[in-house]
Amino acid sequence: MDYRTTEKLVPCPFNESHQILPHRMALHIIKCRKNYPDVEMRTCQYNATHIIPVADYDEHMTKCPDKGFTERATFYRQELEKKQPSNNRKREALNVQDIKSGEENWDSDIVAVASYNPTENILKREIIRPPPPGLGKAGRRQWRELDAERIKRIREGKPIDDLAFPIPNAADKTLSEGSGTVLSGNAYKEAGNNERKLNEDNNEDVIDKQFIKQKRKLEKRLHEISKLEEKEGNLSDQEKTKVDSRPDVEEQLEELLQMKT
Repeated sequence: MDYRTTEKLVPCPFNESHQILPHRMALHIIKCRKNYPDVEMRTCQYNATHIIPVADYDEHMTKCPDKGFTERATFYRQELEKKQPSNNRKREALNVQDIKSGEENWDSDIVAVASYNPTENILKREIIRPPPPGLGKAGRRQWRELDAERIKRIREGKPIDDLAFPIPNAADKTLSEGSGTVLSGNAYKEAGNNERKLNEDNNEDVIDKQFIKQKRKLEKRLHEISKLEEKEGNLSDQEKTKVDSRPDVEEQLEELLQMKT
């Protein structure tokens, strides 16, 4: 059971038939005051829940039970401030003249502040940026290398305007992220060359993967044949066929290596 339910009820200053718990009196007064707008009442300076008729206000102020507590707290605070160093009690005065000297116009609809651009903001900070969607493998690799160079230059205090990051569909347009401007004219031709270079790099990556896969496959077959040749005892017909295929496998591997070189 809530211990507050055992507290003595206090009558409402606006209507004595309203019996309220002490801890809920402040909230009740706010609501109940609206129902009695014509009643002349004043609030006690020592306790906001003491709502006194105007005629009895002065008498209440001399006999308020919370008067002593409030005055003692005020006295202790003043004594504490006196014991503190004078420099801690000083307050910097507000220079009204400086405020008036400003030429702010709150009625003006024109705001002379540039809009926030997250792309330009992150470009000048030591934050790793992920590659944009739409780039190929070579483009993403180039982006990461340039972004690492960007962070390195920022730490060293060097300019980064000359770094041109790859973007998707570079044949249509190119964006110099260092300057934040769209290039035109010869930039389109250069962008097309960059795009073709990226495509060539992607094709080379595919060819390299196929070469490595085929090379490993042939080397694995040769390794299996070597194990069969070292095997003691009779070989099955299938194993003999695999051993006899060694010259063909070696020839295929040699041709593969020659194609790569």
